Amino acid sequence: MRTARSVLILTIGIGLAAAALGARAADPASAPRKSWAREAAAFNSLPPESQRRIRQLDRELREEDSESRDRYFRLLQRYSDWYERLPAEDRQAIEAAAGTPARIEKIKEIKEKQWIASLPKADRDQILDPAISAEEKQKRIAAARARAAQNELDWSMTIARLEDRQDVVRNELLKWRDQILEKLDQKDRRVRQNEWKNVRQPGVPRMMFLESQRLGVPVPKMFENLRFQDRLPPVDVIRLRQFMMSSEALRSEFEERLRDPEKRDVALQELIERYWEEHKAELEAIRARDEKLNRERKAKP
Repeated sequence: MRTARSVLILTIGIGLAAAALGARAADPASAPRKSWAREAAAFNSLPPESQRRIRQLDRELREEDSESRDRYFRLLQRYSDWYERLPAEDRQAIEAAAGTPARIEKIKEIKEKQWIASLPKADRDQILDPAISAEEKQKRIAAARARAAQNELDWSMTIARLEDRQDVVRNELLKWRDQILEKLDQKDRRVRQNEWKNVRQPGVPRMMFLESQRLGVPVPKMFENLRFQDRLPPVDVIRLRQFMMSSEALRSEFEERLRDPEKRDVALQELIERYWEEHKAELEAIRARDEKLNRERKAKP
């Protein structure tokens, strides 16, 4: 039922874009519309079938939960914006398509054409080579999409690395620390201020986490799912990606989360932890080396 409704919402929304654009084109002075009267006039100027479909779309959206409704609104807005920017011949091709399935196929065709145009010249030339067969063209498109997806994942993992976002992380830790200190009495506050001077020092975030739980101070969203263990050594992005891709279970657990800006920090930290859980000998060797270097540094006069 939910899937059928989703398809219906998107189908109606796609079908209405042309009518909405036509109504605005007929009255360009009314955009952007801030007046209810102008909105009503634009609606009334639409053909009866378009009005019926808008009412149906409104009913379908109202039956969705708020999260789904917001997602559909954003999707429909993106489609409308995309449609309005199309050349006239592409819009006409969509409108002329017979039935919803044909219209969706035409939209896919246009979006693929736009995507190919956005590729590096070497990829474009390979895909648009007139000497290749349709089957070979699809193979080259699939290969280019795979490379683009991998590049996107690499980029997401790179920008997600906490050590590459030190200013953001440190500022969040400082704000969190100050919120905790406000809840302490004067004596404990002085002690904690001294202990927590360096909020990035291993062990300090964990202490702050425990105090947050004790005092009822909310944990910042960036850190709420972290386990606050002692800081682990960083892992090279390429090696970390290879580790994730080596297991279908890891890939299904982390790949989408790493693409999500709101989830990538936590996902990356958890993936690093999983990496070191499976490479304990390497971790012990790194820590032994670091301890040796620290001892040698302290021993120097």
